[in-house]
Amino acid sequence: MFEKEEQSPHNNNGMLSFPLKYLFTNKESKYQPVVMTTLLFFASFLVVPLFTLVGYSLKVLESAARGRNEVPLYEDYGKLTIRGLFFFGAVFLYFLVFLFGALIVFVLTAIVEIALFLAVPIVLAWMYLYPAFVMRYAIEGSSFQVLFEAKELVQLGFSYEYVMGILASILLQFLLVVV
Repeated sequence: MFEKEEQSPHNNNGMLSFPLKYLFTNKESKYQPVVMTTLLFFASFLVVPLFTLVGYSLKVLESAARGRNEVPLYEDYGKLTIRGLFFFGAVFLYFLVFLFGALIVFVLTAIVEIALFLAVPIVLAWMYLYPAFVMRYAIEGSSFQVLFEAKELVQLGFSYEYVMGILASILLQFLLVVV
């Protein structure tokens, strides 16, 4: 799928504790990533900081997926902003593909009621594979080519780590709602 630079730290720390510990792993500046992320989050109503924040999120995702033991620092804000902007464009195109599928199902539903049963799987597939798309987009260097690599997207979507991550996410969300 993609090459890891070294052993991924999440194998030893667990899927739930890894993200919290990873935030503070940069030896050069332990708190810079957290402080900048917080500032950009509160300024994201200005839109441009939102693109920068999304670009940095992709950089962090790529870094963690490649097994790097340190969270990256905020560097080259312009490049991060452009990467975040392109990501929004890619997500829009990804959404259009599934919207087109849903539209076809909607038209078929008007003709044959059985087609309604196709709409639910299409929406669920989009919701399930969206995080895999984000991961592939981040790892492949923000390439629009990822939109057309359905085989790789499905392979990642059905890998053990991905399935376990989705199940853990659903369980965590359920526990947060219940508690």
